[in-house]
Amino acid sequence: MRIVSGFRPLLISTGAAFPVKVVRGPQESIWVIDDGDYLSTSLTVPSTRGKVFRIESPAIAVINTLE
Repeated sequence: MRIVSGFRPLLISTGAAFPVKVVRGPQESIWVIDDGDYLSTSLTVPSTRGKVFRIESPAIAVINTLE
């Protein structure tokens, strides 16, 4: 019997402050819902209350942030 994977988790760095839910999205994507607050100290970066991170399954390194 040959075991290929399954013992170590796949870690993805999304930058989520307080992830509360992971759901399946359209086109084989994974959506991570973040409920954390982000208070910006810059005029160019907005303050947010929660974000949604869309991770593409075929290209796991591609992470889109929806604010």
